[in-house]
Amino acid sequence: ESITEAKITGCTNIFKAYKNTSSSIYAEDIGYSFYVGDNITKNINYIGIRDHNIIISSNLNNLTDIDNNIFKFKIVDIIENPFTYTLILKNPLNTFNETIEAEVSKDSFSNKINDIIYAQFKSEYLFYF
Repeated sequence: ESITEAKITGCTNIFKAYKNTSSSIYAEDIGYSFYVGDNITKNINYIGIRDHNIIISSNLNNLTDIDNNIFKFKIVDIIENPFTYTLILKNPLNTFNETIEAEVSKDSFSNKINDIIYAQFKSEYLFYF
C-alpha cells in the first residue's frame, strides 16, 4: 500500500489519483477515470497497474470490458525486447504529461509510433492506495 511496495513488485504505471465516485478513481496524470469494482471507503492518492496487465488492440470491437475501462491512447514510443515490445502510450488529447507503459507480444503487434490504439484495464488488476 505504498509507492515503494508497488515498484518493488514490478509496477511501472503509478499515477496520482483521487476517488471521484464510490467505485471509480480518476488518474490525474493520464486523464482517465477507472471503475475499480469496489466500494472505496478510504482516501486515494495513487492508482497503479502492471504493464503486462494492460490489453492492447487497434480495434475497439476486439475488446470486451464489463468495467468500461477501455481508453484511447497514442503510441509515442516502442521499445523492442527479446520477446515483447514495451509501448509508451499517452492520452491523445495531449493535455496530460504522463505516459503509461504496456507490454505486448511481438507475435500479435503490428502498430507504429503515432498510431491511436485502445487499452483495456481490467478492474481486478488495478490497485490503489
